[in-house]
Amino acid sequence: MSAETVARYPASGLREWTAAVLVDCGLTPDDARTGAEILVDADLAGIGTHGLSNFTGHHHYLPGLESGAVAARPEITVLRESPATAAWEAGRGFGPVVAHRAMTAALDKAEAAGVGMLTVRDGCHSGALGHYARLAARRGMIGLVAAHTSPAAAPPGGTAAAIGTNPLAVGAPVAGGAPFVFDMAVTAAAGTKVLVARRDGVPVPPGWILDAAGNGTTDPQDYASLALLGAGPAGGGHKGFGLGVAVDVLSGMLSGTGSGLFQRYEPEWRIGGWYAALRIDAFVDPAEFDREMARMVESLHAMDPAPGTDGVHLPGERAERRRAEGEARGLTLAPVVVASCREAGERHGIAFPDPR
Repeated sequence: MSAETVARYPASGLREWTAAVLVDCGLTPDDARTGAEILVDADLAGIGTHGLSNFTGHHHYLPGLESGAVAARPEITVLRESPATAAWEAGRGFGPVVAHRAMTAALDKAEAAGVGMLTVRDGCHSGALGHYARLAARRGMIGLVAAHTSPAAAPPGGTAAAIGTNPLAVGAPVAGGAPFVFDMAVTAAAGTKVLVARRDGVPVPPGWILDAAGNGTTDPQDYASLALLGAGPAGGGHKGFGLGVAVDVLSGMLSGTGSGLFQRYEPEWRIGGWYAALRIDAFVDPAEFDREMARMVESLHAMDPAPGTDGVHLPGERAERRRAEGEARGLTLAPVVVASCREAGERHGIAFPDPR
């Protein structure tokens, strides 16, 4: 199929459909719009593993709302609070909505105190963490977000999965350019990417996954665990292990959820989250910050491209271009995702939008 004949779905229509389904599940219209925005933004940014494919198939999204495992209108409890900090209990609320509220609260605290930091206890999966770090950058602040997950990779010296993908995201404004948004897992790849490859029947790159015997493989059908960042001939994954434990400390221990080591991917899965915001003028003159950020970015862009590349791109720049293209031309979705969304729409009496 040529690029001209690929089915493209209008982003606005996908947001409206997702929000309508969420309202039918009991969310308020405002929360439904927020959840829809976050999910479709992942697809717009090119993170299809955390967008509508998650919405219809992940325990903590539509299946959880339909079963009651996820609360449509949670009672979020403030456990502790100070002018710059807070600790929340999520009330099993829909993850993207709770995370959006938490990051917004951290930003509001930073506006007043210079620094804002929240933990969320016993939450649900909240999608791509880069979205929340980007919220900070768009408000002219620096944002940091972390969340632990259930075990997915064996630590150095171990034989069983004990460390999650444990994502960590950082966002910062860049005057006149796309915000810096870095969103990483402590494993070589996110587990959802492997599951998508298994679904599509395609191999994964070398170094991503291990089979049941602990040997590297590119066949997602043999997927038993993920490889940690830095694992391979040159190292045993100590960097990924250390980062993974650090994320567990910030999001699991500090929130009171406990380590992700004791969690499993199931409807009752409990996730801890950590959200932090820094107001730039609490540390440095904003004009100086903007000047030095622009100087760094311009210098990186000016580097001679390595052979076979189009030069240096900072984290977040490609995603901004994808967003603009997706809004203008529509989004392409895997046929299996479209089929799953159509089926979900039928259950809720809400027709999935037609492609352009």
